[in-house]
Amino acid sequence: MRLPTPLPTILRLVEWVDSFCIRTPVMTADQIELVRKSFDGLWPVRRKLAELFYSRFFKLAPEARRLFPDSMEKQNLKLMDALAAMVGALDRREIFQSVISHSARQHAQFGATPSQFVAFGEALMWGLQQQFGPAFTPELREAWKTQSRARWPAREVIERMCASQQVAIAPKPRLARRLVMRPST
Repeated sequence: MRLPTPLPTILRLVEWVDSFCIRTPVMTADQIELVRKSFDGLWPVRRKLAELFYSRFFKLAPEARRLFPDSMEKQNLKLMDALAAMVGALDRREIFQSVISHSARQHAQFGATPSQFVAFGEALMWGLQQQFGPAFTPELREAWKTQSRARWPAREVIERMCASQQVAIAPKPRLARRLVMRPST
């Protein structure tokens, strides 16, 4: 039987991953602007996008359905609030990475697997394509893909630790708690 890695060691590793991601410039100012403008355009139909997303996600990762409530109405709003927080923090790397790290820890605690994170990205891109139709240009697609790749480094390490059951979930990062998100009305 393998003993769990001490929490201080894991927290140092998470901090290292977070600092690496914060220093790594990923998106251009034009890409950030594209993602933000497109997301603002989606906000009025956010429930529809969330429904499209989860429909596709559960087709790609049917085993993930057990991780979610029977009624998805609140979950749909949580998804869009989380995306709003990420999009809102795209040009503030420290806050962005704090939000991502917190999300990764939560999902690992719930039992999410690396393959489900991959399915998440694919379902999101598919949902965006469905929602935008022809307006989902190659340039807009690449901006959203870049935003998605910006989320991956911290998740990958945290997922590996949690998948091997070597992690106790750390407390919420301070920055994520201070982030003001759009209301889900």
